[in-house]
Amino acid sequence: MSISNSFEICVAADPGEIFRATFDALASLGGEVPARAVDARESFSVHVRRENPAARWRLKLGTEPIGDMPPGTRELVTARTAWLHNEFGECPLALEQEISAGRGRFETLFELDLQVVPRPEVVRDYKVMIEDAARVHEGLAHDVLGRGKHRRGLSRRAISRLDPAGTLKHLERIGIRLTAALRNIARQPSTALDRSITVARYRGGDRVDSNTIRSMARDPATRVAAGGRALAMGKVAVRRSSLSEDLPEHRHIAETIRNLAQRALAVGRYCRQAADLIRAHEIDRGMEQEGKTSVYAQRDLPRVETFEELEAEAHRLAGRFQQIVRSHRFLEGAGPPRTAFGPTPVFLGRPAYREVYRLLLDAITPLGLLVDGSSIRLAYRNLATLYEYWCYLRTVGCLREKYGTSKSRGSFRVIDEIYRPELTPGQQFRFEAGHEVTVVATYLPTFLPWKAAQARCKDFGATLTREALRPDITIEVRRRGRVPVMMVLDAKSTEHFTPARFREMSDYSRQIVDPRSGYQPVKQVFLLHRDRSSRPLANLPGYLAGRSIAPDTQVLGAVPCIPEYVNTATQGLQLVLDRFLKTYGA
Repeated sequence: MSISNSFEICVAADPGEIFRATFDALASLGGEVPARAVDARESFSVHVRRENPAARWRLKLGTEPIGDMPPGTRELVTARTAWLHNEFGECPLALEQEISAGRGRFETLFELDLQVVPRPEVVRDYKVMIEDAARVHEGLAHDVLGRGKHRRGLSRRAISRLDPAGTLKHLERIGIRLTAALRNIARQPSTALDRSITVARYRGGDRVDSNTIRSMARDPATRVAAGGRALAMGKVAVRRSSLSEDLPEHRHIAETIRNLAQRALAVGRYCRQAADLIRAHEIDRGMEQEGKTSVYAQRDLPRVETFEELEAEAHRLAGRFQQIVRSHRFLEGAGPPRTAFGPTPVFLGRPAYREVYRLLLDAITPLGLLVDGSSIRLAYRNLATLYEYWCYLRTVGCLREKYGTSKSRGSFRVIDEIYRPELTPGQQFRFEAGHEVTVVATYLPTFLPWKAAQARCKDFGATLTREALRPDITIEVRRRGRVPVMMVLDAKSTEHFTPARFREMSDYSRQIVDPRSGYQPVKQVFLLHRDRSSRPLANLPGYLAGRSIAPDTQVLGAVPCIPEYVNTATQGLQLVLDRFLKTYGA
């Protein structure tokens, strides 16, 4: 430690040191350190020693701060524990320095990527929960189409997961086949006899009716000879026939091709936004120094270039689809469809039209709603956090199966026809459980201290605490003219559940109250865990087996909620939901 700005960092495990190095705090910005593999079951500690303790430093593992070095502190030693016990994938270990005192802004001095070798049970549960989350979000995307306004060109079942490269390749294949088929149609497009009514002078052969003859006789421009022979006829409404290429089939073809162009542009905008988000972290990674390659250039820049290439490809495809419409007169002049899409005689009568019809059917998926599941993977590397959200999704899934489509519009976002999962705390799903009965499922609700809740006119607040209460999940039964009733589900991602877990949670039944009346809405609290050997527990014997209880009875228990199979309801969670909803008439 001969340089005033230098620091030493050591990651020590039981078998030996995983990493040890000395850096200069001024010269280390942007430096690249080779990744290290760490077994998730391995216990380790981090030791940081610095020469100049003038600024505040902090140590982060992933997104979680695990150590703090206030000004004046020269050393930091974390506890030796299996920090990555429930991790999956890569987890960065970062040492940061505060830029402006008191403002919470930090710059990265050092970063070490820890490649986690996960436990087999974590890999199994992680894969099930990720796949299950994607399937649930597809179901919620169906709700967007089912209850929202009519979206032209979208089919209720046309929902797929977003893969920009795969989507663009599929669009390109459709474009190539459409171009060839439409070229055959353009040689002799189908036409129809168009009968129109127009105001004009009568010509021999025009079809007229009795009303037209009467209006013709009353027209001042009509001249009749003494013998009754017509000398001149005025302008009248006559029906005339002509050949037209404005067929319903041509309208469907043109509209579908325009929608394919819009889909390509939407994917291009998505790629641009993804690239911009990665570029936003360039400053945090540090700028490139002479003789060194920054972490951004090594790891993030290739991803940015890939997204930019996909964006350019998307714009090229959109232009190609637009050119297809402009290059054919029978498509360029076609208006919006006024009939339902289906197998009409024109579509089935000629080989070229049959090919186009098959292509339109093939385009249903690209024209449907895309579900972006990548944000789930990026946001939830930690199994404990993913488990909380997965339990919420399973809760919503159980309620959807029981009550049907959710009525909550604020819990969905559709941007550029791409469904973005709402992972933010406080999101809600509302279900109509009967006449004037609503069931509301909330993810990470916030209950402010009761004085703050009263000042902000909140329905419920928290007592016996200075901090806000944030249970993982709440299920609320609301009935017109009655006070609401609530159940709290607290997700504990543990494989070995013991009754001692009850002492670690807040007393939600007594702490959550109506600040005006003192009413306590939480009647039941259940812990959810991943212990496959545990059985459902409840403080009232026989309750989970069907025993009837009084409405004001306080129930406390725990049930296993295990991600065994994709898209299947867990028995423990289903059991407590059914008992709670039956007890309170929902």
